[in-house]
Amino acid sequence: RNSTCIRPLSTGRPRLMSKIEHRSSCSLVSKLQRLQTVGATAIDLSSLGLDVPDIDGDLKSVMTELGATFDDDGVPRTFNNARQAVDALSSGVVLLDRSHWARLRVTGKGALPLLQRLTTNNIQALKPGSGCDTLLLTPGGAALDLITVLVAGSFAMLLVHPAAVGAVMAALREAAATAEGEGVQVQDVSARCCMLTLLGPESDNILKELGGDSFALIGAQYGTHTLFKFRDAPVMVVVGCGLAAPGYTLIADESVAGELYSVLASKGCILMGEDEWECARIVDGRPAPVSELGEQYSPLEAGLYHAVSEGKGDFVGRAALLERHGELGRTERELWGIQAEAPVWPGDAITLNGVTAGAVTSSTTTPAGTHVALGYVAVRGAQAAPGAQAAEGTAVMVGSVPATLAAIPFASRTFLSELMGGLSVSGVGAAPGAMAMVKRAEEAREKALAEAAAAEAEKQAKLKEMQDRLASWQAQQLGTTGGL
Repeated sequence: RNSTCIRPLSTGRPRLMSKIEHRSSCSLVSKLQRLQTVGATAIDLSSLGLDVPDIDGDLKSVMTELGATFDDDGVPRTFNNARQAVDALSSGVVLLDRSHWARLRVTGKGALPLLQRLTTNNIQALKPGSGCDTLLLTPGGAALDLITVLVAGSFAMLLVHPAAVGAVMAALREAAATAEGEGVQVQDVSARCCMLTLLGPESDNILKELGGDSFALIGAQYGTHTLFKFRDAPVMVVVGCGLAAPGYTLIADESVAGELYSVLASKGCILMGEDEWECARIVDGRPAPVSELGEQYSPLEAGLYHAVSEGKGDFVGRAALLERHGELGRTERELWGIQAEAPVWPGDAITLNGVTAGAVTSSTTTPAGTHVALGYVAVRGAQAAPGAQAAEGTAVMVGSVPATLAAIPFASRTFLSELMGGLSVSGVGAAPGAMAMVKRAEEAREKALAEAAAAEAEKQAKLKEMQDRLASWQAQQLGTTGGL
């Protein structure tokens, strides 16, 4: 069995080792030269002077030599390092090939107005170099997919889940055909480029090593993107990784895909396959087409408020959403995470206080042996369990297996304007897990205030101690003087 690990060299630079050895060192033998920005979108990665690891061939050949196992569709399923990869999501950085996701290019003067009419977010508020998540709905309000839209100068790039690409392409082309005079064209350019993703808290460090401390995307808003050059080929780098986690997505010309992957791997990234991504998706709570998105589910029930701009006006499926949820978007069901004491399966009933309140939609067992799942649970209305409340830690039964409900970081349960205290915002650029991020920001603020109060209290205590000592000394001096 192939295994992949990171071992430090004596120089302190990481080296990617595997049972299939590189024909030369994976270390960087040339000192990194900082990137120079030419305008806003022309950064030449090839000026780095990187010594690319000597692994010949295309992206699949590179991953094969690094220990990947592929399915019949050519998707890398695993590098046989599941525990290491999943752990790195919270403590390091992971490199994942998501090239099987579709990249759809929408061009023409009517491209943005078309996407504005079709999808749920305020696409026309986007400027070149920005992006957001949006939903393409059926007239009945069912979500075909959660799509990331990236607006460039002359086109929009759509990132689409592989299970939804057929339905999304059909809807876009049908709409484009009826938009007379707008000249909208929809192309699937997936075969011409790869899509690589960096995930984890150390993702920023990878970009900083490549671009320096002044790298424009560090700390930028979700969906922000810019173009680089790598070996004279274009690379689009996007803030966001598909989960409610730090990370970036890189869309590169197919001709340099293998070399770019090799460079990133040599920087110390832990390699991840689709099996580990699916595990991370379920833990994070990102809904997938068919499993959590479809005719029987509402995207608001799935916790995708961040992808809906409630004030933008009409879009396909809006009337159905309003009829189902009202202006405030209140839902009777919610997508929840589940932690079970034994394996559970899609379709298993979720019982709360003896009442069937929902069913499992996705499930897996983590590399650490934890049994986790996603499922819709009735939280109000006729199907909700009387006297019971769905909350983190609530005990449920999944089939005959004891389990508890778990919060999912990806979910947002209210519109962004309401989440931000009624401020006038469009929702554009809101990241997955907006509620979790606001909560973390509030917790950080409360912690900072508490630390500041404690520091002030300590300061005042020390001042009082000094004042007391001074008063005591003065009293002693007066007593001594009086005795003379």
